[in-house]
Amino acid sequence: MEKYSENQLIKDNFIILSKKDNNYIIKENSLLGDKYKIYSDKSFKIGDEITLEARVKNFDSKMNYYGVDYKKYYLSNGIKSKFKVLNIEKTENISFTGKIQEKFISRVNSSLDYYLSKRNSNLMKSILLADTFYMEDEDIEYFRNIGISHILALSGLHIMIIIYFVDYFFKYFIKSKIKRRVFSSILIFIYLFFLGFPVGGLRAFIMSITLFFSFLYKKKYSSLNALCLSAIVLILINPNIIYSVSFLFSFTSVLSINLFYGRIKSNFRDNFLLDSLILTFSASILMLPLNLYFFEEFSILSFISNVLIIPIISLAIILSFVIVIFSFLAIIISPFLNLILNLSFYLIEIVNDYSFLKLSFYSFNIYFVIIYYVIIFIIFNSEKLRDFYLLKDLLKFYMIFCFVFLLIFNYVDYNTLKVDFLYVDQGDSSLISYRGKYYLVDTGGYYGENYSPGKIYTREYLRGQNIKEIEALFISHFDEDHCEGVLDLIDDIKFNRIYISYIDDNYILREILNKGIKTILLKKDNLIKLDDNTFFKVHLDSSNYKNPNDRSLVLSLNHFNNSILYTGDISNKVDNNIRGRFNILKVAHHGASDSSSEAFLDEITPKEAVISCGIDNPYNHPKDDLLERLNNRGINTFITSKNGQIRFVFNKDKYYIKTFKDNRE
Repeated sequence: MEKYSENQLIKDNFIILSKKDNNYIIKENSLLGDKYKIYSDKSFKIGDEITLEARVKNFDSKMNYYGVDYKKYYLSNGIKSKFKVLNIEKTENISFTGKIQEKFISRVNSSLDYYLSKRNSNLMKSILLADTFYMEDEDIEYFRNIGISHILALSGLHIMIIIYFVDYFFKYFIKSKIKRRVFSSILIFIYLFFLGFPVGGLRAFIMSITLFFSFLYKKKYSSLNALCLSAIVLILINPNIIYSVSFLFSFTSVLSINLFYGRIKSNFRDNFLLDSLILTFSASILMLPLNLYFFEEFSILSFISNVLIIPIISLAIILSFVIVIFSFLAIIISPFLNLILNLSFYLIEIVNDYSFLKLSFYSFNIYFVIIYYVIIFIIFNSEKLRDFYLLKDLLKFYMIFCFVFLLIFNYVDYNTLKVDFLYVDQGDSSLISYRGKYYLVDTGGYYGENYSPGKIYTREYLRGQNIKEIEALFISHFDEDHCEGVLDLIDDIKFNRIYISYIDDNYILREILNKGIKTILLKKDNLIKLDDNTFFKVHLDSSNYKNPNDRSLVLSLNHFNNSILYTGDISNKVDNNIRGRFNILKVAHHGASDSSSEAFLDEITPKEAVISCGIDNPYNHPKDDLLERLNNRGINTFITSKNGQIRFVFNKDKYYIKTFKDNRE
């Protein structure tokens, strides 16, 4: 049962657990206190005790088919909800654990910053403190491109380094191996506590404890059983952890190594380089579909980069720990540490030059994941299946059927027009896909401080679809909730053309022009053809109006006998100038009272209407009188704040509709 309910007013003391910019994770002032997320303009340190007055806000559920499910993400990390801060003050008290945690993090930061170059220090701080916030986005992307981003997450590698470090350096002071292992386990637990018990580190810690007790009681150690035990413990602590990508990746990679490494290695002679390749390949067997499912790509170069770069960085981790713990050795070690880290970055940049050598799959969904695992099961159990002739024939038929089905599905999908109205909070964005090309009408955008719908919704959706090129972007007008999101997309996605309905002196258009993107001014009756039966048409001349909303681009998408009318933010002063019949109306101005007049609705006679607005938006959109006008005419109305993403799928003269929320319920 949740302690706090939505909109509840709370006033209590909390501890700052972690921070990134002005975003804080706070914890109740008790050992097993719940965690929450806040944003504050005030600056606090980790370990500070604060008095907080705030309103409780639940995390938004996923609203689009693709993108990050932030509710599951935060819950999987043990963060119950977010607080909207009304008043926040630092108390005079700092918790004992907070003081120790702050001193530890400060020690890591100051030691590495003093002795290492900025880039090298940022890398090692990210690894030792399990927080990529320290690294530049470009460097993080380098690691991801060549398949070694796992080194940035606290995992078994880091735990084993601590165990061997303690075993080697303390063997002269602590003669008993059992006592050394107990000492290292205590150090690891404290280390994990300081870092907030990251999933990979906790999994490795539980497995190492299981190994220790197996040794202590002279029982045979099973890494597979230890892995299962650690998974059960973590799920019991936080059931929502099953939604964590870190959890899935951490356990799947170790499971894959356990299942396949020994079987593959037994066919080869001992060789360090070959063993490293086999280890990487073994982990990749079960990891491949998860990489494609979550990130739509898998780097073939990961085999090379894991052999070349991971050993260097592993050595760097050991030396960084030595610098932090034994500062008197830092002046001797740091030149060599800088050298090998410079070498690692040099190798990373070289390998990144060939980052095009990676597998990319469009919409690699859960069905493909299941098919992949069935095929892997067959391959690695072929001998056991040898006597089951009927089963083997059925499996062969299943594989052929899946292959033919995928071919047919991709052909039909390629020739199908799909129009998606995305949930982008209080804003507008619609994605059109047809014959391998993509078009956007608006991008959503700015809706308050420390919040970027273009990044959170539009960019994540396009990444989820593996869309890297937009054939054309139509900007209805220059209100930020319609187009500011383009600034979150412009560096990641290629825009071939951008269409506008008027020229305005604003920072968004200036940035578009500075990027050298072809920008075209549209006039009434302009046509943009996609093929002989599919085209965009402009219906009004924006130069006739002065109000920015009324200057919105009024655009229709026509496909055979069906059409969608996009109306931007135009008011009822303008919509009575539009003529024609349209099946689907994108309602203007998020469902404001002055949109979609009765005369306008009677003129265009739509069957369906779409309203794009945010959950609990401050304008109370859509307005009741607007909904009444639509309902009185029997118009089937969809609202993104209720239905989530709304999809229209056209097959020539027919179309069907599905929504994200209705599809999930």
